[in-house]
Amino acid sequence: MSCLCPATHFHNILARFVLGCCLIFASVGVQFALAHSATLRWASNTEPDLIGYKVYQGTTPGSYGLAVDVGNTTIYTTQNLQNGRRYYFAITAYDKSGNESSPSTEVSLQTPPPLSASIQPSITSVASATANVNEETFLADWKIAGVGNLDGDARADIVVRNRKTGDAGGWLGNGLTLGSTGLIAAGVATEWSIAGLGDLDGDGKDDIVVRNTSTGDVGAWLGNGLTLGATGLIAMGVPAEWIIAGLGDLDGDGKDDIVVRDTSTGDVGVWIGNGLTLGATGLIAVGVPAEWSIAGLGDLGGDGKDDIVVRNTSTGDVGVWFGNGVNEPTQTGVIGGSLRHWAIVGISDMDDDGQSDIVWRDTTDGSVVVWQGNGMNAPTTVNVLAASVPTSWEIVGVGDLEGNGRADIVWRNKADGSVAVWQGNGLNAPTTASVLAGSGPLKWETPS
Repeated sequence: MSCLCPATHFHNILARFVLGCCLIFASVGVQFALAHSATLRWASNTEPDLIGYKVYQGTTPGSYGLAVDVGNTTIYTTQNLQNGRRYYFAITAYDKSGNESSPSTEVSLQTPPPLSASIQPSITSVASATANVNEETFLADWKIAGVGNLDGDARADIVVRNRKTGDAGGWLGNGLTLGSTGLIAAGVATEWSIAGLGDLDGDGKDDIVVRNTSTGDVGAWLGNGLTLGATGLIAMGVPAEWIIAGLGDLDGDGKDDIVVRDTSTGDVGVWIGNGLTLGATGLIAVGVPAEWSIAGLGDLGGDGKDDIVVRNTSTGDVGVWFGNGVNEPTQTGVIGGSLRHWAIVGISDMDDDGQSDIVWRDTTDGSVVVWQGNGMNAPTTVNVLAASVPTSWEIVGVGDLEGNGRADIVWRNKADGSVAVWQGNGLNAPTTASVLAGSGPLKWETPS
């Protein structure tokens, strides 16, 4: 089974040594996990008189202050390692007569530095930084990075990112008009990408989860409106094949969790939200076929736990896994199928009934449809919100910008960069739309 905990993998180091004339180690490997532990694995011996193995550990090469008899097993996890230290390990084997082999070839690992090594970018004052969304440079250089409630006022806000400078900013939700804007972080290195928004610490404010595309590190900026809150590293050196697939509260504790997917094996795991530190982790599905992708998270069943919506890219089938924390889903099922040219563009509560709904976009003609959330069952209501919306407009987020319990749809024009919002009208076509930035035409602003 693949290791779910984000880890830095160390190459196996061949180690050969002999007990008497016959006991041979094949290999020793070390894996470091963020929970301040290291797991050693080695190949088993086949000699009939083998009794067990001993693991030696120290902080100086060739000098071991700790020896642990692990018995006849080929895996051992040592706990309570300190940050910022290099540890050295060797293994011996012993037989029924008490004979102990010479130590294996020594292996070592360097634990990560203390988490005070912050990912906080250098910040210029908002007073001296330009956050005017009406400038032409905004339309060309900025992208929408996410929609979430940064200030805890029950209205979703828009997070933007400058492709060239790395600056990250926020537009506070204000319904159909542009609210206050500000620079949250200036000059963030471009290898740090925004992976999602969610309330990791349960304070009612969504936090920004970031991922370093070079090192694999995962961090968070706690939501603080238009200013940068506390920052920290959640996980270091997460292998590139593990991607962040979404955020949502899978266990109903009021904190959003991070769903990860191993693109090489298909395994799906969960990191329980715990603010700026890594919470409990677990595998919830193993070896999921590659054609099943995670489309998003939302509480389709209305039980206070977010569920995972999956999509089969080959058949178009749509499925749901009921949220169950770090455990396997309590229930799974297919709720629709044969939707090959439709894309899921948002999952949110459109009609204020306590259950998330699924927003779809026809990739051929631009039409927008909503499925009313109905748990593990097919939707009871399927409504067309708009037909034939120009494909130059793309949906970049769904969230309640007004604070009325009904999610609104945020659009971006790929041609001129304009940003617009459709006022949520439940499962019905929106009656009002407005341009928040830019001057793109809204011929579809009152769709029928």
